[in-house]
Amino acid sequence: MQTKQIVSIAVAALGLVMVIYAISSMMRISEAKGNVSSINKLFSGSSAGRMAGGQLTSMASQYDTKVRVLLIAGILVTAVGCGGLYYYRHRRK
Repeated sequence: MQTKQIVSIAVAALGLVMVIYAISSMMRISEAKGNVSSINKLFSGSSAGRMAGGQLTSMASQYDTKVRVLLIAGILVTAVGCGGLYYYRHRRK
């Protein structure tokens, strides 16, 4: 196996790890948002409760964009790794 093929496999594996981590993080963020919304229901009657609920919601949502970027980057890195593997496997010598 050529070195370029091994590097392509490693890049594809890194991309898959990124995708799996991003999906796991998205599920954890979703769970945190559910917990925050259940807490907000309890304290939404007072102004202090609404303010605290807004703070908790923003804290639970602060990583949404970063996780989406990680997911997109993971998909792209996986595609590049698989493309490199395909190219170097089917290239004429």
